[in-house]
Amino acid sequence: MADVNYFKSDIREMEFALFEHFKLGELLAAKPYDHISAEDARLILKEAHHFATEVIGPTMQSTDQEGAKLTKDGVKVPRALHTVYKQFYENGWNTLTLPEAAGGQGAPMLLGVAVT
Repeated sequence: MADVNYFKSDIREMEFALFEHFKLGELLAAKPYDHISAEDARLILKEAHHFATEVIGPTMQSTDQEGAKLTKDGVKVPRALHTVYKQFYENGWNTLTLPEAAGGQGAPMLLGVAVT
């Protein structure tokens, strides 16, 4: 049976909330976030949505079925999560809101929460 994506989200709703309600555009126009444009933020949201639906989503059923297990050697997570987390770190999602001085991308936490 093919993996089914169980993750659903609406980028338009997220963009509306971020840009219209929370004024992300104004936040991005000011220091220390002025290195990220509104277009960059929209692209980040789009890529996060793609990662969630194409990488994480299809693993949800199998990881639920396999489950995490506590063994004498520690916690063993489902096999699919190893691939997901590897890609998560390779794509830099873990550094999105870290300051640039610390090796991060320096995005505002508001954008980071939406991505998460």
